[in-house]
Amino acid sequence: MMDNKPFQANIDTAIHRIKSEQNKDIVSKVRSGEVDKTKLPCVVFAGVIESNKRKDDNVVQHSGYFVLDFDKIDPKTKEATVIYRLIHLFCMGIT
Repeated sequence: MMDNKPFQANIDTAIHRIKSEQNKDIVSKVRSGEVDKTKLPCVVFAGVIESNKRKDDNVVQHSGYFVLDFDKIDPKTKEATVIYRLIHLFCMGIT
């Protein structure tokens, strides 16, 4: 399965990896219930962590970024447009 050893990457690299659908097959298996989602690689946009445990106490360097996750928003709705136009929005993904 996937190696969950943490490594550092800049934000552009992380977003490129997400957009490239490099993990499309395993994500499909997670969504269908075949694979536990803890097996997926993850990104901690909040900063650098010192272990593979994603807890506030393990953040050793903050990035200044945070993630808002809005589920089930239709990209054609007013809400999606408002979110997209936020002045400090760096990236928005719609699945």
